[in-house]
Amino acid sequence: MSSDSEDSDKETPFPDEKLQELTQPDSTNRASVGDSPADLHTLAHAVIRGDFGQVRRLATRQLVTSADAARRTVLMQVADAPESPVHTEKCILYLFELGANLKAADANGDTAAHLAARRDHLRLLTLLSFDAKWLRNDNGATPMMEAARTGSWKCAKHLLHLLRQYRFNESQKHGNSKRSQLLGLKDHEGRTASDLARLSSHSELASYIQREMRLLVDADNSISGLTDQDEADRQELQRLAEAGDSAGLRRAATRGSCDLPDSRGFTALMWAAGNSSCGDEALWKQLVKLGDPACATETSLSCLHFSAEAGNSAAASALLAAGASANAIEAGMSEYTPLMLAAISAPPATAAAVGRVLLDSGADWSMMNYGGMTAPEFATLQEEKSELAELLRGCDNKIYFDEPLALPGQVVADHAYDEKLSDDEEDPNLKGAKCVKQVRHQLSRHEEDFYPVTNPQGYCLIINISKYDSGSDITLSLAERQGSDRDVDRVKQIFERLRFIVKIKKDLTAEQLDDFLHEIKKSRDLAKHGSFVCFLMAHGSHDCIYGKNGVPCEIRNLTEKFKSSVCRSLEGKPKVFFIQACRGSRRDRAVARSSREQTDEAGAPVYNSAIRPAEGDFLLCYATTPGSAAFRNIDSGSRYVQTVCEFIEKYFRELDLITIMTKVSGYLHKNPVQVKGGLYHVVPQKVDQLSSLVSFDPDRARKA
Repeated sequence: MSSDSEDSDKETPFPDEKLQELTQPDSTNRASVGDSPADLHTLAHAVIRGDFGQVRRLATRQLVTSADAARRTVLMQVADAPESPVHTEKCILYLFELGANLKAADANGDTAAHLAARRDHLRLLTLLSFDAKWLRNDNGATPMMEAARTGSWKCAKHLLHLLRQYRFNESQKHGNSKRSQLLGLKDHEGRTASDLARLSSHSELASYIQREMRLLVDADNSISGLTDQDEADRQELQRLAEAGDSAGLRRAATRGSCDLPDSRGFTALMWAAGNSSCGDEALWKQLVKLGDPACATETSLSCLHFSAEAGNSAAASALLAAGASANAIEAGMSEYTPLMLAAISAPPATAAAVGRVLLDSGADWSMMNYGGMTAPEFATLQEEKSELAELLRGCDNKIYFDEPLALPGQVVADHAYDEKLSDDEEDPNLKGAKCVKQVRHQLSRHEEDFYPVTNPQGYCLIINISKYDSGSDITLSLAERQGSDRDVDRVKQIFERLRFIVKIKKDLTAEQLDDFLHEIKKSRDLAKHGSFVCFLMAHGSHDCIYGKNGVPCEIRNLTEKFKSSVCRSLEGKPKVFFIQACRGSRRDRAVARSSREQTDEAGAPVYNSAIRPAEGDFLLCYATTPGSAAFRNIDSGSRYVQTVCEFIEKYFRELDLITIMTKVSGYLHKNPVQVKGGLYHVVPQKVDQLSSLVSFDPDRARKA
């Protein structure tokens, strides 16, 4: 029998008990609430800024293992922030050094990996251990599922591509079994990552996930399964990269092709990073947007390893800025870091430059390979690399976590951003250095600009009328609003996380709806709340929605129940209504296609009275403009409600509600909906009578 056959015979399926161990959360990992939530938030912001000096001063073992009222640790708060600068890596590693629990879960069962995946925060996700990246939350969702649902391409690719590496897929023992089981996991509703991407209108990402799942990894960790077209595309990109044809690469590379692997996991980004002729900054700015900056071969040689080995500083800078780890370890017998490969293999003329890029991005010079050698020791063996050796000699007898990040006079370039650094974003700890561009937190405005936030924040009413009675001319034309339950589930999930008290009412008549809102208006709890939110989802026409009995309910009459003259408990507080209903039947057509979209329109009388509430502190957010139809997918819910939820979930910590809703409008403008016979533009409308900014961030809750 051949050795290949013998290896195949030894392959066993990945055991169910090990899969359970890898994915099932441990209740003991629920984070404990600490005594210093303000200190936690201050530390988290220092990490997000990449201010290692401040992190070093603030962080303690007790602080990094405690949590705020939502059971979020500092690591979770960092994960739930926009992408961070290169300096953040060392800050995060210091949290690990102090004992941060990588598997800690918040009140919803979300770990740092779940939060990072939703935010597409690749830098943090790459630094977490493999076994911290596959746990389920309370909905049964893994970080891979969260990345798919929110369209987080970088984090989705990272998690998919991890399983090409033999140290993670255990292919010598289990062949493709572990990989296929992890990528095929389902949440509590039976949905895979690919399903969630498709249901959330991320069809391109869904297709990418399915293609990755079709790849096979055998006992020798050889990768196969590309289609003939995929293989042709891969070979063309490899040819262009090896030839140093930057212009050709820029024309040919796509999000779907630049991470296609050969049998050993090599991709176009790796070939380009390993060729010093591919040192064009414009090329790398494009490649790191399209590809996986943290992608690695079967032996865990990352793109950054290739750039360090080639002395390709432009590639290294771009990869690091996009989230690649400066301390990635090759998993073969050598266990090299990128800094070690720069010392061993980079051309003498460029070794010092790429070494400086790595050091200024948080590379740990004290790390040892399998043989106990460090990067400075490798450099001293290379006589022709005296400049790099001298640079690393400055690290002698120094402890990694005791040293500041940047070397004097070094310019750190973040190619992920085009804007120039503003005066208020300079880091005082890096004198003489130009800092990496930071993501500005819009909620850094003065507290008095915002309505106060309470805990709980207030009621979130979800009124969904999906089934209509038969028996009248109106209700005969009102079909069941299929898919609307998806909207209810999504709104409930998001607003419970934001610490709202969610109340759901389904299929009410006009009279029952009126009675329910009247009872809510009289609730004494409103006086304790800081805001009020109501989702109205039904068939509609112009300025009304329809109860299940076909009787119209004017939007004006529903909202006026909560104006301050009749509801003193909500005086001076934001009252936000989201209305998923048609306001007519006009559709703004774009191009022809087919789909499973329906509308929430009704053939009903037209009311001409004003829809604007009589008093202030109201925000009405409509799925569409007057006279137009609102669209709903019978499988995934309404385009408007699902997008609102996605953007609130993504931005609630950084942006006020009006800004979030503007982003929603921008996204919907650019992404027409497919309906039978064509593509139609979705144009939402907001009626803003607020007197302050609205924040849905529960951590802003005022202290009792």
